[in-house]
Amino acid sequence: IDGAELRTWDESQLGRHIGYLAQEVELFPGSVSENIARFEAGADDAAIIEAARRAEAHELILSLRDGYQTMVAGTLSGGERQRIGLARAFYGNPRILVLDEPSTHLDGAGETALEAVLAAARAAGVTTIVITHRPSIAAACDRVMVLRGGVIEAFGPSAEVLRQPGAQRSTVVTGSFAPVIRASQTIRRG
Repeated sequence: IDGAELRTWDESQLGRHIGYLAQEVELFPGSVSENIARFEAGADDAAIIEAARRAEAHELILSLRDGYQTMVAGTLSGGERQRIGLARAFYGNPRILVLDEPSTHLDGAGETALEAVLAAARAAGVTTIVITHRPSIAAACDRVMVLRGGVIEAFGPSAEVLRQPGAQRSTVVTGSFAPVIRASQTIRRG
């Protein structure tokens, strides 16, 4: 990250540089605001709102009964949890985002918002790695890697790779890759 190898980073410092969204988002007992801020003591409201805006979740959160202070005790839909989880991934302006099936619970509007989020992250120079089966999400990224049985079948520009037969039926790892992956790293090919 930022030119330094991961093993040189203090693990306690590393977390704030990587945002992660799991396929099944788990929110913890507390408010929406606390969940976005990862329960950080003294979290800045402006940073929480900025993360929600970057995740295209701000308006959704404002529409909840108590806005950012809404308690997340099982009352949120899967799509709402997904979008709040995405805001949590953006909290602290991470340099790397890892999104595992980020559109799993999203409706059409949520998926459109996700595509805008991916484009904005790319424009901001955030290295974004997305694991998806959805071609529309894969197409929003610079490069696509197609995996089948743990073996790389294809890797290259998204438009080129997604035209290949079978690419849309495989696990697709996509992303907007900043210079984090170095040419000296080896990749196993099928």
